[in-house]
Amino acid sequence: MIQPLFDFDLKRASREHYITDKAAINFPHVGSTAGGWHFLSYFDRKTEVSMVSLAGIHYPNTTGFFGDSGVIDVTEQLAKRGWFAGCDYDW
Repeated sequence: MIQPLFDFDLKRASREHYITDKAAINFPHVGSTAGGWHFLSYFDRKTEVSMVSLAGIHYPNTTGFFGDSGVIDVTEQLAKRGWFAGCDYDW
């Protein structure tokens, strides 16, 4: 069975299974100031769908290598934007 690349809500998001994804750098071209990172995942407010990839579920668990370096709790920031995790956990 092929593992899906996304969850369609935040129910399984946690400190262990944080939102992650593949990203690509977008370098600006001549005459443009655009550039930056773009990701596969997205949050679509109109359809109330969030497509997120979770570490340890969709992508390998790298805790053994990196610990929780760079993992931050953004539960409140997501809630302010109308996105709520579907489970209760205390980070």
